[in-house]
Amino acid sequence: MITTPRKSCATALHASDADNPVERLLRVGAPVLVALAIGFGLLASVGFAGGVHDAAHDTRHSFAFPCH
Repeated sequence: MITTPRKSCATALHASDADNPVERLLRVGAPVLVALAIGFGLLASVGFAGGVHDAAHDTRHSFAFPCH
């Protein structure tokens, strides 16, 4: 008796998504956009870290709070 291989659920889902370019774009593009947003957020926070530290440092001195 010859049997044909059965498709798994994952194969069936990927086959239906391959026909829809919007689904494919969202599946590939969403992680890229999230990674870019996290990267730019980290870059901005590190870039302004000195300014944030200086502002907090000046605030502590204005309240006569020793910080060193």
